[in-house]
Amino acid sequence: MERSCCGKELSFVKLGYSVYQAKCDNCGCYYQHKGGEGLYKTVDNGENWICAKCHCEIEGAEVKHPVHDGPFDMSGSGRVVNEMVPYCPKCEKEPSSSGSFINPR
Repeated sequence: MERSCCGKELSFVKLGYSVYQAKCDNCGCYYQHKGGEGLYKTVDNGENWICAKCHCEIEGAEVKHPVHDGPFDMSGSGRVVNEMVPYCPKCEKEPSSSGSFINPR
């Protein structure tokens, strides 16, 4: 999927564990995506997001990332980091609530 606006390539920065965001310097539109998936757009500073492909309103799914901060591999305190992950209900499947492991080491 093309990741440009106003004829210029967008430069995305990581927001959370799964979400990346960019702002078009020309028109002020904000864009988000999840790694290689989806492209979402807003023109009102994040109040309402739409799918750049089908213009459907974006929904969010809570994804839980287990923290592996224990003394040995795959062990931890039971702590979980929650992240709201965007998705288009028309173009994409709802993300699984089981996120990727976080290893703070």
